[in-house]
Amino acid sequence: MKRLAQCSVAVLFSAFSGLVLAHGKAHVHGKGEMELVVDGGRLSFSLVIPMESLVGFEHMPKSDAQRAALVELRDRLGRPEQMLQPNAEGRCIVAESSFESPLLSALKGASGKGGEHSDLNYKVTFQCAEPMKLRTIDLGIMRQHKRLSTLGVQLAGDRGQRATSVRARNPILPL
Repeated sequence: MKRLAQCSVAVLFSAFSGLVLAHGKAHVHGKGEMELVVDGGRLSFSLVIPMESLVGFEHMPKSDAQRAALVELRDRLGRPEQMLQPNAEGRCIVAESSFESPLLSALKGASGKGGEHSDLNYKVTFQCAEPMKLRTIDLGIMRQHKRLSTLGVQLAGDRGQRATSVRARNPILPL
């Protein structure tokens, strides 16, 4: 029965996120989009954020300062528990994470052209030992990146689905 519920949540979120993507959210500086699936003890985050909101530019780095900003962002993204933190009582650990952006690929020497708009795609999965004790997610990414003022959130999980937004002045997402 639990497996059926988990499959139902996964199917529901797939349909839910398809609707969100079909509406084609506009690329707006200062605003990002986050999808969160809560499936038992598994929290899966997917964020899309304009690079301008994270490092202040969206073109290929032109100076040492811009390259340094990208290196700093890459290092922060490598520590997802500082960017997205479930409340401690849930006893969650990072199970996997990944990120991509043409600008971050440029650090590895990949050729590419930054267009007018460049986004970060960031995925993080936590595994939680006490999922019934999950109450909040601290979105530290908003404290660390002052240009990021709002995250639109699509949440699907065992407790239902909803859409909300989180603002930088109180970057805590209630579950």
